Amino acid sequence: MRPLTDATPKPLLKAGGRAATIDELNVAEGWQRKGVGRALLARVVERAKVLTVKRLQVETYGAPSPGVTAFFQACGFSLCDVGLFRLR
Repeated sequence: MRPLTDATPKPLLKAGGRAATIDELNVAEGWQRKGVGRALLARVVERAKVLTVKRLQVETYGAPSPGVTAFFQACGFSLCDVGLFRLR
């Protein structure tokens, strides 16, 4: 299995019309805890800046585990709702 990320820009009026949601960010088990997820997320954040995205968020399926929460918080996101992180 290879690392996978998928970011979907979509309009959101409250964010001035430019928002993006990361629908999937998966890293194969053998590649976890090696900086791959952080690197993938950094590339998405860079691309969002190029696209002038005003709000970047990550949706998880249900309540995130403590490890997932710690990962996204370490990458500059904050938990703003159950299963929803936003870039600070």
